[in-house]
Amino acid sequence: VSTQSTWGDIGIKFIADKFRYIPNLQTLNLRGNKIKYNGAKFIAKNFQNIPNLQLLNLECNTIGANGVKSIVDHFQNIPNLQTLILENRIGYNGIKYILEHFRKVPALKNISLNNTPLIIPKLKEILH
Repeated sequence: VSTQSTWGDIGIKFIADKFRYIPNLQTLNLRGNKIKYNGAKFIAKNFQNIPNLQLLNLECNTIGANGVKSIVDHFQNIPNLQTLILENRIGYNGIKYILEHFRKVPALKNISLNNTPLIIPKLKEILH
């Protein structure tokens, strides 16, 4: 599924509710859909319906650190995820959540965090 629109959180809830009809979905590209925290939460809560997901693209949305937390809290339901694209301003807490949870997805090989400013001392603090 690939879409670049202005679905927003309400439209994304409608889409996420339909995941149960496409359990073999491997690519979910929701780039630039004005998704915020609630939209990320709707997507994450429906991961159990798309266990074969390999690529999740949420770039150019404003899910924030709390949206990232919702996503990673449900990582165990998408064990085949290989690529996560979160090119948003997710802040240090968003990065911290990813680092704390990425081991739940052994297949995960690629994480893209462009547009997330990093300051090396702060990153070292997160990693320790």
